Amino acid sequence: VWMKRFKLPQTAFVSGWMAVRGARRRRGYERGFVLSDHADWPGLIQSVNDSGARQVYVTHGNSDGLARYLREVEGISAEPLEGDFSRERNDGGDAPGEPGASRGNQGDSSEES
Repeated sequence: VWMKRFKLPQTAFVSGWMAVRGARRRRGYERGFVLSDHADWPGLIQSVNDSGARQVYVTHGNSDGLARYLREVEGISAEPLEGDFSRERNDGGDAPGEPGASRGNQGDSSEES
């Protein structure tokens, strides 16, 4: 609704997915810019610790590995959150050149205090 205020607006999507051939067109955007939207492993762990969360539910990527790391190394109660996230993975996983593409995405987390 708010976009109607602009004359001839153009849409764009910023994500590592834009490195995947055809991603911009399939998503219906006029422009695409390649930039990773994943946290790096140390930053992700620091964010979880800084949040003070006592329970963490993990989705996407290597959710089992991240949950296990949080439990065993960080001492935080964590578990993968089951769900259908296949729509986000239709392009074959991490886009080339994104952090995590070569060693597997470490996952995103959702913290709950």
